[in-house]
Amino acid sequence: MNWWDEPHINKTYWLLENINSLNLTSEEALVLLMIDYLTTTHQELNPQVISQKCNLSLDKIDELITSLSLKNYLRLTIQADHISFDYSNVFLPVPLDKIDLKEIFLLFEEEFGRPLTQPEMVQLNKWIKTYQKFDIIDALRYAVVAKKLNFNYINRILENKQNESKK
Repeated sequence: MNWWDEPHINKTYWLLENINSLNLTSEEALVLLMIDYLTTTHQELNPQVISQKCNLSLDKIDELITSLSLKNYLRLTIQADHISFDYSNVFLPVPLDKIDLKEIFLLFEEEFGRPLTQPEMVQLNKWIKTYQKFDIIDALRYAVVAKKLNFNYINRILENKQNESKK
């Protein structure tokens, strides 16, 4: 489970709190909030419904969806009978396609509030060779939210996720 899917996380509050750092316009934020609302409440989700609920023209919704896609905050997948909206990248500190290994180390140091120790750097290097970047960052975010910021806890998250995917 991703940190933002935890039951104690309010994605609406998080998005509103981080609107400036995400470089979102108010209309882009409204579209993301509406997608989250429609997804969470299991309602029909398509551009027409978003347009109607947001009181914006369909052309404007298309423009905003394109803008969010270009920012790598929204991914659309066209299925046989519907469009799937994935907005999970908005919760990541840096879009995954742009993150490099140095940034992962910096992200850990930022979250820990100190430089990493030599053993921690060795452990992080092992994780980078074993797990995907997304899973490492997700485990870090989960540990931050749980207020259990230590490498052993993060390691258990990664191992559990790997074991779950094998089942």
